[in-house]
Amino acid sequence: MPSAMSRPRIPWRPAVATALLAMVAAPALAGPVYLPLGNADRLAVVDHASGEVRRILADLPAPHGAALTPDGTTLVVGSFAEREADTMPPRPAGVDPAAHARHHAKKPADDAGVTTISLLDPATGEVRRRVDLAGAVHHVAVDPSGRWAAFTHPGYGRASVVDLAGGEAVLRIPTGEGPNYLVFSPDGRRLYVGNSGDDTVTVLRVGTWTVAGRFRLPVAPGHMALSPDGGRLYVADAAGGTVLAVATEDGAVLARRDLGEALHGLALAPDGGTVFVAVTGGDRLVALDAADLTVREERRFAAPYHVTVVTDGGRLMVSSAAEPVLHVWDLGDLDHVAAVRLDGIGHQAAHL
Repeated sequence: MPSAMSRPRIPWRPAVATALLAMVAAPALAGPVYLPLGNADRLAVVDHASGEVRRILADLPAPHGAALTPDGTTLVVGSFAEREADTMPPRPAGVDPAAHARHHAKKPADDAGVTTISLLDPATGEVRRRVDLAGAVHHVAVDPSGRWAAFTHPGYGRASVVDLAGGEAVLRIPTGEGPNYLVFSPDGRRLYVGNSGDDTVTVLRVGTWTVAGRFRLPVAPGHMALSPDGGRLYVADAAGGTVLAVATEDGAVLARRDLGEALHGLALAPDGGTVFVAVTGGDRLVALDAADLTVREERRFAAPYHVTVVTDGGRLMVSSAAEPVLHVWDLGDLDHVAAVRLDGIGHQAAHL
């Protein structure tokens, strides 16, 4: 198994978590890719080079988004499933029953159903902690320090933030209509939340979680990616079939490419030079020049969906919305490496 799977388990305690968060000077070596399988209620752990499924993590209700802390010690998995406020999620092994009951006693202040996100040990797949949030979670992001995890709630017009040091939800932030995707800036000072329902991006100050800015786009922002210097935000308009490059300072459109059919996933090459876009409606995976969004190359297969760039091993992994298959491509020349059968449709993957 890859090296990330062999790390010893570290019990979840606030003191231990705080110490870990202080030791993020260098990221962990790349390990597996953690791929949520949505309505299959499970997550596939796949090899970062071949895409082969190494094991399955079960009992994760409707996981649509996942993210890893930069040091590779905590896997954060969201859930698109909601339950009634007077019920509790399963208790993780080793957690005191009374402490579990106290932890989940706080209920949402509005009429939202309760969603439980999971914090797992990537080495063992064991759930260390579950945290209740108000409203179904779509996408997930972890900041560069590994301290904060953020989540979008598309049906409720807000994002949530969880403090990973203590494993506690800290606040809910109104962002706009239909918040979809979110990304932290490379320096960890800003969080960009795309609101697909009102064509805006809300910019939040990390730590204080106040609004630093908000700009309107000519398209509905879906999946997004930031340039390595944090100056450009790449945005996929799912329904309109358009990709934009916009300035993070004010949302000014720097480049535009109309691909003509419905889009979904979008990811940026490690050097920031290429944008990979899943043209789901046209059965195309398209590589765009990041500077002006001209088309460089494209590959065809059924309904490309979520796009994951894996630097270690030089791979591009793309799930299909039409069938439970993960396609693996060579990141350099886009040669097809493998088509791996899954137990469900792949969504937002986590990797180092």
